[in-house]
Amino acid sequence: MSFLSICRAVSVAGAFTAFAAVSALSVAFLQWFVPETSGKTLEEIELLFGDAGGSGGEVEVELGDGEHQVHER
Repeated sequence: MSFLSICRAVSVAGAFTAFAAVSALSVAFLQWFVPETSGKTLEEIELLFGDAGGSGGEVEVELGDGEHQVHER
């Protein structure tokens, strides 16, 4: 729906230019502000992001514990 509104406001070329600019800004943001996690262990990623969960009472979970967890209510 925004495409049609932009086309009416500027032109079809202007709409594609606007969407290309937003896409380029998204790629630049990802390149500069989102760290690469490929090939890193879970512990390295946790150190990289710090306390991203922010849940004061954190529970330490070892790798492989997901297979043994039972959800209790």
